[in-house]
Amino acid sequence: MKLPAKGSKARLLRLKNEVEVRTKARYERIVSKLGIVEGGCTAMGGRFPRRGRMKSVALLSRPARWLLAAALGFCPTLIAARDLNEVEPSAFARLALAPVPLIVRLVVPRGPNVGTVERALYEATPLHSLAALVAVPLCAAMYTLVAYALLSLLRRRGAKGANETADTASTSST
Repeated sequence: MKLPAKGSKARLLRLKNEVEVRTKARYERIVSKLGIVEGGCTAMGGRFPRRGRMKSVALLSRPARWLLAAALGFCPTLIAARDLNEVEPSAFARLALAPVPLIVRLVVPRGPNVGTVERALYEATPLHSLAALVAVPLCAAMYTLVAYALLSLLRRRGAKGANETADTASTSST
């Protein structure tokens, strides 16, 4: 391919067209990888793509989803467990650690009655403390599994929605 003489208008136009073709191909690759819906921002004269349905969760690999789910499961549990030493724990701590009293009540031998006969109040035993220590990580693991299931569901729905959007765009352009 021979180019016209330097500085000529034909050479400049040809170089400009080559750059536009390469830029457009690169732009289309980026748009397809990110799952951005074609369109254009009206304020920018259509030069920048309008965000459609992004595949942000769909782009996460399985280990990344597990890490995110672990963060979503363990962080609230640890924050709530910090409030357990309070006389009156916060509503968040009571909600996040709701399974702990249920698991502690499953411990069969009650401690000695330190209350009255009419109003019994039982003292905790070391088995109750062990049950509470086991129940808090179980809550974190349960919340991690729930978060992973939701992230996986979002991944499937996000990928499905992006594919439907791509199919719609390809049929409208043909």
